[in-house]
Amino acid sequence: MPVSSVPIPDVSIILPCAGFGTRFGAPYAKELHCLAPGVTVLDRSLEAVVDLAESGLAVRVVVVFGAHKLDTVKYLARYARIFQLVFVYQDDAAEPGLDGAIRSALPMTRGPVALVLPDIVVSGDGSAGSLRAAVAHTEVAGWTVVAAEESDPGTLRQMGALTVVEGSGDVTVKAAAEKHGKMIAEHSATTSPAA
Repeated sequence: MPVSSVPIPDVSIILPCAGFGTRFGAPYAKELHCLAPGVTVLDRSLEAVVDLAESGLAVRVVVVFGAHKLDTVKYLARYARIFQLVFVYQDDAAEPGLDGAIRSALPMTRGPVALVLPDIVVSGDGSAGSLRAAVAHTEVAGWTVVAAEESDPGTLRQMGALTVVEGSGDVTVKAAAEKHGKMIAEHSATTSPAA
């Protein structure tokens, strides 16, 4: 029996790309929106994942997609030499939304798992290695969050929010709300802050 040349991943990334982006209102997926020549929102959101791979870790990216996201699937081919790309179709049988995307992807993951949203860019001081630091911290805390401080109510309604409490050098997540205020979690976890 032949031995696979694909290394066992050290870390897995869930990249949910099955949403419809109705609020964006463009004829293309919002993660493919061009920020600069040859650079999309997706490229910027994957910068920290590229950093993980460049640090020497074997990274598996599990992309959850729907039939309307074939342009995104095609675009991701540029990362085939950097990550192990695994594609999982999220159909109507799966729970809709982010919960269903995560449930669809989890069986394909190995090692610590990070959720990276394809339309969110974390930038600023400390952001370059924020995902690498968060993955390292999962060995201690079990799970961790990379988040940016935000106080604008409009942005929080549009992007979702975490309720955090500071104490003894760590920041603990007490609750999380998805877009439009829908409660999605009430857990405690240590955060790795980014700007």
